Amino acid sequence: MTTIIIVLNLGLHALLWSTNSADEERLRSAYEDAATFAQRHPRAQRCQELRDLEGTPPEKDPLDSLDVNIPGVTHSTSALREDLARTEQEAMDALCARLKDARSESIIYRFGYVPAENNWSGLITYQFLHGGVLHVVFNMWFLWLSGTIIEDAWGRLLYPAFYLTAGVSAALVMKALAPLSAIPLIGASGAVAGAMGAFAFRNAKTHIKVLAWIWLKPFVFTAPAWVLLPLWMLGELFWALISDPGAGGTAYWAHVGGFAFGVIFAAGMRFSGFEQRIDDAIENQGASVIDPRLASAMRLTDEGQAPRAVTRLQALAREEPFSIEVHLALLHAADLVPDRALARRTRVRLIELYQRMGQHEPAADLFNELQSAGHAAAVPARARLRLADHLGNNGREASAESVLQGVYAAGFESADAAEALVAHAELMLRAKRPQTAQQLFDSANHQASAHPDSFSRVTTRIHVGLTKLAQMNPRDDTGFSAPLEVSLAPPQDDFEVEGHRHAASAAPSLRSESPITAPGTIELDDVPASLRDLPPPSRKR
Repeated sequence: MTTIIIVLNLGLHALLWSTNSADEERLRSAYEDAATFAQRHPRAQRCQELRDLEGTPPEKDPLDSLDVNIPGVTHSTSALREDLARTEQEAMDALCARLKDARSESIIYRFGYVPAENNWSGLITYQFLHGGVLHVVFNMWFLWLSGTIIEDAWGRLLYPAFYLTAGVSAALVMKALAPLSAIPLIGASGAVAGAMGAFAFRNAKTHIKVLAWIWLKPFVFTAPAWVLLPLWMLGELFWALISDPGAGGTAYWAHVGGFAFGVIFAAGMRFSGFEQRIDDAIENQGASVIDPRLASAMRLTDEGQAPRAVTRLQALAREEPFSIEVHLALLHAADLVPDRALARRTRVRLIELYQRMGQHEPAADLFNELQSAGHAAAVPARARLRLADHLGNNGREASAESVLQGVYAAGFESADAAEALVAHAELMLRAKRPQTAQQLFDSANHQASAHPDSFSRVTTRIHVGLTKLAQMNPRDDTGFSAPLEVSLAPPQDDFEVEGHRHAASAAPSLRSESPITAPGTIELDDVPASLRDLPPPSRKR
């Protein structure tokens, strides 16, 4: 449903592009003419479409310049005033009629939500209209990031109802704050904010990667949803408090209202137990509609006829390449045959399918099986990068480090290998290991000059990482200190304690005099071959 909503919004915007432009120009012209005339002729009665001008000071009425003190012309002056006033009102009525016609023909006014008019159908239709390309693109981008997760959790029936209701709630908040506003409300921002609020509650621990530009410098950072999304909402609340809800522009209060609705709705779903019942219903539905061909093949496997089951399951997998159930059954049968090559290919396919569904833990388990068998390289580099990102964000830095090293161990001829090296450096930076991060960033910088095509996508990330390292305190990590030195004194035959002599032990004693200084060294046998021939990194203090 999220995909349908996105396609519908983008399609409508593209279809109505030229129409909206013509309507906007017609409306602008009609409003400016009517408003200018109303300002110059304040005695003319204005129409409702110009009620927003009531607080503005009028210009001087030209009728005030008529001289009423000339003897003998008082009557004619009064008649002239009446004629001019009648002419003014007729002109004002004509301009108002033109403005009304322009509004009645405008798609924005016909299908947007106007608080002053209480057009209830507009509460739904306004959510599919947008004012510009950036408006619709950013709304749909954030809907894709948050809405798909909510749809997977709540199902295809409840999710669209929740989405539309969030949009209605956002519009009603604007209605409550500016009940007499004649400016139409358009855009899916309120509904999208509702999806973001639900995501912030349901997936609070999910880490979100953000690219920010501060003083024309890019900064990439990650933060959990429970921190990032409420901060965004507080920013919207700040702008809402200092802006006039009836003055047009960005509808900040709609964003706040939609976000609050999403959080409250998600909390209600969780604490009422309804969300859990939906999960159980989805699982039971999946079990009840199992493909008869899949059930037959699984029965063959249970009866000890795994080779026949493999043949049927391979044909079924070609028909349903995205079915996790089919590939799980095929993996079970391949392990029983045993067909190691088929089992390896099926595990790789399942890793990709699980990642596609956002289920990274089963994918990690399958990768561990392949890694234990020595077939980790069979998994595509992109899938391994996604796996490392999941492991690193869940506190398993050592496992993520191993996966990333495996991606770039063979060299940097591909962009994926370059990205793996930079991701490894960023992982070490987050793990508070600046010395290792410095070495990896320096290595990436060196390799970028040798393989510019491969590193073109990660150049900015390298510069950002080096900038962060340069700003760190050198004492943040012992890796920046001098090499470790241990002083060992040669053994003596005996020693004296309080007048009694004792034989020395075979082990050397640690003493401060006559030291033999030996710098400690560490041999890293598991350093990838692609990094062994690099020059030593330059250390910045």
